[in-house]
Amino acid sequence: VYASWWTEDYYNKQWVMHNYVAAKPAKEEAERDKFVENIKANMDINICPYIEANPDTEFYVFYPPYSILYWNDVLQEKQLEAVLREYEYISERLFAYDNVKVFFFPNLEWIICDLDNYADYSHYHPDINRYMTECFANGECEVKDSADMAQALREMRGVIERFDFEELFSVEY
Repeated sequence: VYASWWTEDYYNKQWVMHNYVAAKPAKEEAERDKFVENIKANMDINICPYIEANPDTEFYVFYPPYSILYWNDVLQEKQLEAVLREYEYISERLFAYDNVKVFFFPNLEWIICDLDNYADYSHYHPDINRYMTECFANGECEVKDSADMAQALREMRGVIERFDFEELFSVEY
């Protein structure tokens, strides 16, 4: 059962765009490793110890498919390289464990560029959740090593570079 506001009416481009406020443009590009220190601390305290303490448990970690509007904000804030480095760093750490599977969904253009899949710029439709759980079962979208992650990030970058933000923002919602 969904909360009363979490209805099909909220999954449409008009709703998402009406409620979207773009990030303010940054003046300078963020350093590539801007987020790594905090991520390292978080993983050292909150994630890796649990993986290591439970070697017989298989952990599934996934990167969610935030909408193209999220990526617009990343571009406006000039943090694309830093965010991509986040994915690299986290994955490098997780690939070291035999009991962790990593899944990458942000490069799925058919999901992230269709705003009808979203209730806002980051919360996607339950059908997308269902799709991701099916991927966990069948191995689709799994990244198994640094080469797979590098390919997924190239695809992600391509989606962002190809997307026509000007067209999206030229329409009155």
